[in-house]
Amino acid sequence: MRVKDAVRLHHTEGMHGFIVLEFPPMCRHIYMGNRWYYLSLPFQYILLVYTRAWPAFPLFPLMMSDLRLAWRRKPLAAITDPLGSCGLPMGQHIKSFCHGNFKNIPHFTVARWMNYMVNWFWGSSFYSGSTHFGMSVEQWAKWSVEDPCFINGIGWTETTPLLQVLQEYLGFKKLTPATKLQPYRGVEHDKVRWHQPANG
Repeated sequence: MRVKDAVRLHHTEGMHGFIVLEFPPMCRHIYMGNRWYYLSLPFQYILLVYTRAWPAFPLFPLMMSDLRLAWRRKPLAAITDPLGSCGLPMGQHIKSFCHGNFKNIPHFTVARWMNYMVNWFWGSSFYSGSTHFGMSVEQWAKWSVEDPCFINGIGWTETTPLLQVLQEYLGFKKLTPATKLQPYRGVEHDKVRWHQPANG
């Protein structure tokens, strides 16, 4: 799935903006501690917050100011839908991620910046540690191979509305419950786009 097809919401206020990206359930290779793990993930929501040095001049580069990850069992239908805390040892409770090997490389377009940030995020080294739902990462990896869908049934909860995260955690006060999300596209969007029969 292309990163630009994962955009559910893009909003700016002055020199600051954020993008909510939604990715469907999948298994990912994640580097944690000093080894790679193959982990199943539910719907993933990456919240990217950026600053542009001067909003009146779009050629000024974008720089990341915050990145958060949340989970859901099904796609968002509204900005008031609740999110769940991600199960990775860092970033729990929808807190900011901080990777030790991060390089804040500026980009001049939102599309290029999003691509860079998502690829950097999943290719980074995550801290090792226990998960907040009481399961070791080794057990998570084992069950991911046996049944990738197990992640939806282990007791994690969706408690914090997306609107609350954006307003209270990230400071975007102009949003309202009436703010509309872009349609969910998911993997089926790619199939329709690239496998339509030729006309004539």
